Amino acid sequence: MNIYIRTKQTEGKAYLHTSVRCGSIVERFNLLMQVDVKKWLEASKTERKKANFLDSMNYTQKIQEIEKGLKVLRKHNKCTKEEVEKLIENIVLHQVR
Repeated sequence: MNIYIRTKQTEGKAYLHTSVRCGSIVERFNLLMQVDVKKWLEASKTERKKANFLDSMNYTQKIQEIEKGLKVLRKHNKCTKEEVEKLIENIVLHQVR
């Protein structure tokens, strides 16, 4: 799963995003996880740095759960924008609720 931020700012906070193919359409989704933009730009230079950064933010497990959920949605042909958004909310906001 490709993870990126969608901002041109070089400071402050930004949400992580990903692109998911639902059928023949590629949708962009907000992962509801914030990162410091400056730290993300440094960490995203290599995959290893990015993985270590996500792990330090305790996001790795949530991202893996989202990936597993996406596989299940695709397997059952339920990969719609609404279902993916619901999946992300349930996983990321689980601890908050």
